[in-house]
Amino acid sequence: MKTSTSNTIIFHSIIEDLTNMIEQLRIENENMNDLIMDNQKLKTKLKEYETKTYYGNLTLYLSVICLSIFLAGPPRI
Repeated sequence: MKTSTSNTIIFHSIIEDLTNMIEQLRIENENMNDLIMDNQKLKTKLKEYETKTYYGNLTLYLSVICLSIFLAGPPRI
């Protein structure tokens, strides 16, 4: 009888350990999914900022060219 009871206790202990491990893996999986979603959002924001920076730099460049052309013209009286 002792062997049967001992085996049952060991079996239940193993099942409990596996259950805890599965729960920890689920929690880690949820955390990973959250990190992946945050990463995707940050990538999207980065692309938006790169686009805005590009057009901002282009606008600044064209403004400087226009101002240079205007200042290089003959003086007006």
